[in-house]
Amino acid sequence: MKVHDARDGTYRLSTVAGMAGRYTITAMVNGKAIEGTPIEIPAITGLIKVLGKNGTQKGELLWPLGVSINRDGDIVTADSGNDRLQVFDTDGNCKKVIEYIHFKKPFHPTDVVVSEENHLYYSLDEGNRQVVVSDMDGNLIDCFGQGKLSYPVYIAIHPLNGDVYIVDRCVLFQKIKVFPKNGSYVRSFSLKDILSIISSIAISRTGMIFAVNKNTTEGYIQMFHSHGKYLGRFGSTSTEGDGERREKGIVVYDEYVYACNNNSIIKYDFHGVVLASIEIKERIKYPVSLAVGGESLKIVVVDRDNCCLKMFVE
Repeated sequence: MKVHDARDGTYRLSTVAGMAGRYTITAMVNGKAIEGTPIEIPAITGLIKVLGKNGTQKGELLWPLGVSINRDGDIVTADSGNDRLQVFDTDGNCKKVIEYIHFKKPFHPTDVVVSEENHLYYSLDEGNRQVVVSDMDGNLIDCFGQGKLSYPVYIAIHPLNGDVYIVDRCVLFQKIKVFPKNGSYVRSFSLKDILSIISSIAISRTGMIFAVNKNTTEGYIQMFHSHGKYLGRFGSTSTEGDGERREKGIVVYDEYVYACNNNSIIKYDFHGVVLASIEIKERIKYPVSLAVGGESLKIVVVDRDNCCLKMFVE
């Protein structure tokens, strides 16, 4: 058991279970259990499949970035290095390659998300500084954001109203820019710390925004109201200098926040309480994104530097 002083009056406890199961943990001070303990925590684990490998052929990936899961349980990923989207089934078979060749510059996707409302794919095209909207067959429906985006890197969609939130990297700082689903530009806001570097963004059904700030030694998760008001932060169990434990990718599923780092996937509630974790035996080189969904609640992590997707089960 490791104890980390957060230097704000709180302490974090972390441990690695020897096997999957449910564990009862009691925290004691001077021989007495502190308030709120004992608590029961599930230890979950399970890499079940690796999808894709380094390459340029169908079913192969080169510098993959974003990932999402569609209504059929298939996995959609931004195959950035190959300038395309690819769709895999849960057995790892490539079902579809989506490419666009008629834009002014090569289509270069940096992220992709599936809309819950209409099941459309919204992908960020860094090459043309736009959002590309397509159906599940890859048919182009709309493009928007031209002239409003500098370097779009991450995207999330409000589950209820369909607003599109985009992390846009400018020359000296980042902004989160908001577009309604019809593509007309509405507003933008910056993080509490304008020097923050966002490595992922997700939105809950209540409109709460979660953004990973990786410009720190801890890589904590910041929370915002849908209009940009700062609400607080939680996250990383990393100690100073332990960059591999910093959260990098994040996704909201149901009423939970899932975050990943090089060595684990962590499940939080909206108050930042750790509910479960998957310890990854073979480290992920750079987990830039993750998605949760499908049958048996699959968790899919993009392992960018290993050019693959890794699927876990909770």
